[in-house]
Amino acid sequence: HSGLYAELKRAGIVIDAATERVTALAAPRHIAEHLSVPAGAPVFSIERRAASLGRGAEWRETFVRGDRFVLESPWDPRSAYVTASTVGSP
Repeated sequence: HSGLYAELKRAGIVIDAATERVTALAAPRHIAEHLSVPAGAPVFSIERRAASLGRGAEWRETFVRGDRFVLESPWDPRSAYVTASTVGSP
């Protein structure tokens, strides 16, 4: 009846940092079956790593159908930055 972070907080673990990586890819067969799309269909992989006081506290990977994905992000010129990445980089 509550979210993961609320339960972690009740246990004394407060998430204070996290990163998410969103990658477009062709759905492997086992993922395609779960998403009811053909193998090779466009999907997004969303990997999240969260920490509490510098220690890993959460890792998850979510797959979303390409036709049901929207990414919206606020932008503020005072705090904006971009990190370049290449396909296949960790």
